[in-house]
Amino acid sequence: MPPVTERGGVRFDEKQPEKFQKLFHLDTKINTGFGHDQLKSLRDVKEAMAREARARGADYIANFSYGQKNGGILQQLWSLDNVLWFASGDAGILLD
Repeated sequence: MPPVTERGGVRFDEKQPEKFQKLFHLDTKINTGFGHDQLKSLRDVKEAMAREARARGADYIANFSYGQKNGGILQQLWSLDNVLWFASGDAGILLD
């Protein structure tokens, strides 16, 4: 079983615990090529998700999945780093 990790006060789990209550779904992408976001990593994706989850009252992300892919041709022209990070998961809370 993959470990539960923590970033920004939010726990990330690739599974869904029995006592998990889903509040909403999150889809996050970073490194669009239109800003100062070169050399981003999984850590940055988790931090972005954690900020949004906490702002909306969640402290746990279940069914977490992530990946990376090469950006499109415009991103390759404008950005030093053409890797697009993406992640998704169900944000919520653990019940007692």
